[in-house]
Amino acid sequence: MFDDVMFLAKGGFTAYLGPISEVEDYFRGIGLVVPDRINPPDHFMDALEGIVTPSNYPKFDTRNLPVLWMLKKGYTIPPDLEAVAIALQQQSNPMDESKDHMNESTSGSTRKKEKAFHQEVLHDVHVFFRLWYFFIKTSLHKLEDKSGRNPPGFVAQYFIILKR
Repeated sequence: MFDDVMFLAKGGFTAYLGPISEVEDYFRGIGLVVPDRINPPDHFMDALEGIVTPSNYPKFDTRNLPVLWMLKKGYTIPPDLEAVAIALQQQSNPMDESKDHMNESTSGSTRKKEKAFHQEVLHDVHVFFRLWYFFIKTSLHKLEDKSGRNPPGFVAQYFIILKR
């Protein structure tokens, strides 16, 4: 009795969000085919947990599902997942439905131009420095304490524990 469904991968990332009528088509497009006599939602949840892997894709990694969803929808990829997105885009495997469609077309005008080697290197360097900047920014950034609490110090906490 649902119209829409949301599947979350580990870490709370969205693996699918949309109409129920399109769930099986989406997961079939990335290589997760539901076997006969198996409940589709159970099968998808088992795949998200890593219990089930597609037989035609033995290197299936559940951590890629949120990135595949972001790529399909055209969402901005977070800096910490950008390296995974680049690797997925460069791979040619059954998980990447967009490359299957490109291979089916015979005209050269519909195919994307491949990047030159120096463009790939520059892009990789750019991604590396963005990730490094994100790491430095998050590790050195101190959050402001807005709670107004004054917790006891280390020594006071030690004596509180000893008294128990």
